[in-house]
Amino acid sequence: MFCALQAAQYGFDVVLLEKNKEVGKKILVSGGGRCNFTNLNTTPDDFRSGNPHFPISALSRFSPRDFLDWFEDLGLHWEEKAPGQLFCREGARALQRCFVQRLEEASVELITQCDVTGIEARDDGFLVKSSHGDHLSARVVVASGGLSWPALGVSDIGYQIARKFQHQVTPLVPGLVPILLDEDETWRPELSGISLEAEVSIGAQSYRGDLLFTHRGISGPVVLNASNHWPGPLSIDLLPSLGSGELFEGAGTRSPKLRLRNLLQEHLPRRLAEQLTAAENPPIAQLSKSRRREWEERLKGWKPEGARLGGYNKAEVTLGGVELGEVSSKTLESNHQPKLYFIGEVLDVTGQLGGYNFQWAWASAHAVTQHILGA
Repeated sequence: MFCALQAAQYGFDVVLLEKNKEVGKKILVSGGGRCNFTNLNTTPDDFRSGNPHFPISALSRFSPRDFLDWFEDLGLHWEEKAPGQLFCREGARALQRCFVQRLEEASVELITQCDVTGIEARDDGFLVKSSHGDHLSARVVVASGGLSWPALGVSDIGYQIARKFQHQVTPLVPGLVPILLDEDETWRPELSGISLEAEVSIGAQSYRGDLLFTHRGISGPVVLNASNHWPGPLSIDLLPSLGSGELFEGAGTRSPKLRLRNLLQEHLPRRLAEQLTAAENPPIAQLSKSRRREWEERLKGWKPEGARLGGYNKAEVTLGGVELGEVSSKTLESNHQPKLYFIGEVLDVTGQLGGYNFQWAWASAHAVTQHILGA
């Protein structure tokens, strides 16, 4: 939408083909219906891709402040819920409606419920085949997203088009997705709904923030961000505010009757503390040094049983995509086929949770239109 709007405002005839009944469905579901439309703290380091340098050009030429200026020009208002994370105060529907209104004002031909079935390169441009007939165009921009959230009407057409023009597509897996678990001594389905601060590590990558127990495993921002680095050894610190040895430090001398469950309830939600001590709840004073060390290792280095990623139906993004070595980082144009462009999530660029993926969408769209304009 953003790419089509910019091109049309500069005088190009633009046709926007949309598979769904309406455009902007990802906007509508983002941020709990309030759309976390950018993050002021966006840097290239916030993205995972096959080439960490690839996003630099587009992100540096169209910043969160640039999109915020455009957003404010719509007459909308924003609020910052967490540092850098901007949400639409009027709600996601208001932003989506503004997009539609601007597209109409710019005379973009918007065709919804339209399935693209293929593209052919011709001497006079491209022939785009669809369920609404054929469309001849001098340029084609593929902005079809990934495979996450099937309920939003996703499609693999972008990857099909890439392969058609000899592009490689890196392995696709769900990203920003909950982690499913088998029952163990720490997690049970009945803990669903409990949340706490935790530090989640997958391999060498660690994130600290809110963790949520679900009826199938764990979720929450910290888990979703860590999931982008799957696979790798998973370790969870349920007491990130405590250093090594601090949990039991002085606890036994406060009261000889202080039991393990009561101590854990000082740092963890009650239901979780009860679950952890269901089989063992001795007075702290009776715990040996080795047993205390075992408890600390369990709480600060929990390694869940049977950990695995949730599926695309719970994923917010798709990891992997069109191989970056075959696309210009400056113009987003195919290296194999002139005037064919790939933007947004269809590329092998994935941001963290918190508005980063929307900022990549806006920035990559802007890079294409600037190239078309010769800027």
